[in-house]
Amino acid sequence: MVDTVKQANKAGAYYGLGVAGRTLYISIVFLLAMEFLVYRLDIDSSDVFTATYLLFFTYMSIGGQAANVPSIKKAKASAIPVFSIIDEKSELDIRRPEHRILKEVKEGKIEFIDTTFNYPTRA
Repeated sequence: MVDTVKQANKAGAYYGLGVAGRTLYISIVFLLAMEFLVYRLDIDSSDVFTATYLLFFTYMSIGGQAANVPSIKKAKASAIPVFSIIDEKSELDIRRPEHRILKEVKEGKIEFIDTTFNYPTRA
């Protein structure tokens, strides 16, 4: 329990530092952009603000998506067995006319034999 609280406090501190760092970074970028582009080069301040804001949030989004790269690799590896089942050749080919006509329907029950349903949590 104590280790969990310490880990939570450490994660909270890192999160706070990250938010503070981003805020400080964007403040410095806006200050420098205003100083060099608006005051020295006489570019419209709303254009400078819009461009700086768009660049900042574009790079922030790219950084957020980069964190998902390991999950994408796991998802691709997990999809291989699923697609191998989907790609299996079926004995019943509905494109052939003799397979389109149903000769007999039994009870219409589905039975699962030696099947388990497991929903593991992510590690």
